[in-house]
Amino acid sequence: MDDAQRDELVETVAGSLETVIEPVLSNAFQYWKNIDEDIGQRIEKAARSVTAQTDQQPGGDPLDNQRETLITAQRFRRSPDSAGTFVCVQCP
Repeated sequence: MDDAQRDELVETVAGSLETVIEPVLSNAFQYWKNIDEDIGQRIEKAARSVTAQTDQQPGGDPLDNQRETLITAQRFRRSPDSAGTFVCVQCP
């Protein structure tokens, strides 16, 4: 592998780890360090810098999906013809 290919590998792997949480994240870093210490350290540095730049945990608040589902259920109802369509009950 040449330097450009190594750089691309580091970017690709670090990017794929953006949503991974501990302890799996540390295991992934160790996996790459076992293959190549320098590449593993570069992947860890890149992945941790991306994680530090974001203000939220990977995946966001798990309750957000539940809240959104509840809001949607309150706003829309199945149409009377039950053809699988929904109508907005709170729209003007």
